Amino acid sequence: MKLAVLIGFVGYLFNSKTWLLFLNGLNPIQGTIVYYVIVYAGLYGLAKLGLTIFGFKISTADQTFGLLMLNFAFHVTTNWANPWVQYVTTGSLRGMSNVLVNNSEDGLVWYVVYTLGGITNLFWARILTFTVIPVLISVVALYLIKGKPVLVP
Repeated sequence: MKLAVLIGFVGYLFNSKTWLLFLNGLNPIQGTIVYYVIVYAGLYGLAKLGLTIFGFKISTADQTFGLLMLNFAFHVTTNWANPWVQYVTTGSLRGMSNVLVNNSEDGLVWYVVYTLGGITNLFWARILTFTVIPVLISVVALYLIKGKPVLVP
């Protein structure tokens, strides 16, 4: 019951006008760092309380970080809060709220690839953002969670 009340409090706090306006002023890197510090703290707290996922006990800081990375990679592929979706649905890369782009995993990776990396070809920006980078992140995440991967059992 305490966890449910805590989640309600967090929802109230992190959806206040002050908080949302703060987030709106951040770039995608800053917004994602703020978001993932919050998520990591939550996962680490749950790990200390005995978090088990699919029968695998998450107990170390490295495993928690690996779980966080796996979560990040998954959300890059399924969040749909990025300029690519804006372009496909409206024909323009403009017009999205900073809060949507700055605090989404896919928005961050798109920003790094397209804006910082200079990959402005939309086909390649899409492939790198939603395929290549999530695979690479997942490999590192699984290593942190389970140890050295075995290619042949």
